[in-house]
Amino acid sequence: NSESSIATMYMWQHYAEVKYYAKDHILYSIYQNNKGKYFSFMPYGSSRNSTFVLDELYNLYVKLNRPLTIKLCTDDFVDFVKSCTNYNTVITPVENSFDYVDLINLSGKKYHGKKNHINSFNKNYKYEYVRYNDSMKDSCVNFCAKTLRQYYGQNSSAYDTELLSVTKTFDNINELNLKCGIICVEGKIVALSVGERLNKDYALIHIEKADYNYRTAYSVINNLFLKNEFYDTVYVNREEDMGIEGLRKAKMSYHPCHMIKKYTVEFI
Repeated sequence: NSESSIATMYMWQHYAEVKYYAKDHILYSIYQNNKGKYFSFMPYGSSRNSTFVLDELYNLYVKLNRPLTIKLCTDDFVDFVKSCTNYNTVITPVENSFDYVDLINLSGKKYHGKKNHINSFNKNYKYEYVRYNDSMKDSCVNFCAKTLRQYYGQNSSAYDTELLSVTKTFDNINELNLKCGIICVEGKIVALSVGERLNKDYALIHIEKADYNYRTAYSVINNLFLKNEFYDTVYVNREEDMGIEGLRKAKMSYHPCHMIKKYTVEFI
């Protein structure tokens, strides 16, 4: 799942001021919403599906005198929790947080529309695909800020939150082992994508932006970024749609081969 990436954790930690701690090779988390309620994400580590790990997290909430709620849980963790008969839980699927997973190689008639976008872009623009280097950091951040203003407007908390995430990403892109591909028209950035290899079979896209004046550039950057940087993987995780109708429509247009389901687990 997309939240299993250290880059994801770092990029979005400020959104809820998440605190992390590690113990016995397991990474735990806790954060508090604006109503004062505490939550955690799934523990991470090879032995996370164990009673020791679950008891450790549960006992932390006992000390806080708060009920334990774990968010963004995947099927394997939910199955484990169900097997722990000493805990009573309410488990709720959260569709807005489901990850969209596509095949890297988009072939077949159902992708005809995407191919038309690419052909149209090829016909109308002379462009080049460029791999990111550190001299391009400011240009990339400024470009992302431009696309965020086009989407949110400048004076909004969503704009500020996402721009900070973008800035943190490019400030530490090498340390986070991320890749970035860029499309330039006449030397000007019109689209970019940032992602990473999660494992042998999966790539994960963190950022994908295109200038609204070059709408079909989304299809082009998607196609070229995957072909150039992740050609030897099988799947690409495009993260969730957050319940945003336009984003859901865009992600569904790639005809995902499966979804990574996520759940909220409340301990009662």
